[in-house]
Amino acid sequence: MFQDYKPGDIIFSNMDCDEGNAIQTSTQSPYTHVGIAHFKDQKMFIIEAWGLVKLTSIEEWLQNCQKRIAVGRVLEKYNPIAHEASYRALGFLGRPYNHYYEETSEKLYCASLIYYAFRLANEDQDFFTLKPMNFKDAWEHWKKYFGNRHIPQGKPGINPGYIYNSPKIRIVYDYRHKI
Repeated sequence: MFQDYKPGDIIFSNMDCDEGNAIQTSTQSPYTHVGIAHFKDQKMFIIEAWGLVKLTSIEEWLQNCQKRIAVGRVLEKYNPIAHEASYRALGFLGRPYNHYYEETSEKLYCASLIYYAFRLANEDQDFFTLKPMNFKDAWEHWKKYFGNRHIPQGKPGINPGYIYNSPKIRIVYDYRHKI
């Protein structure tokens, strides 16, 4: 199991639920959930948007995902931004979950937490790129999920797959294969 975490590492995992399956189908991502590593009192935590933005111990995170994780680390030239992003993410603690993937920092879904933390750490400039969201490949699930609300098909958004595949990070650990 991976042990060499650094502040600002991006930790990917899977949610084992209908929404997780729909996220994987819609995004073609191997992962459905993402958080950022933060150290407090020499203990490691993951700052995540799950229910609300919160600090989760690495032990609880690993238990929740059955140790099926990947760890992304920014390229060396971006280390100061990643370190700062782990602190900027703390500013979002307690914010509600963004169930409908709206473009706002008042409510956050997991990948948007990472997006906004890195954006703030990067002098309010995009670090990760928002791309048009695609719900079509799991449309029936999303129609039920959104109910009478508008599905934000094609609206700017971010997901764990966009971050996982970003040219600004490298994957230093993935439980699915040796790196």
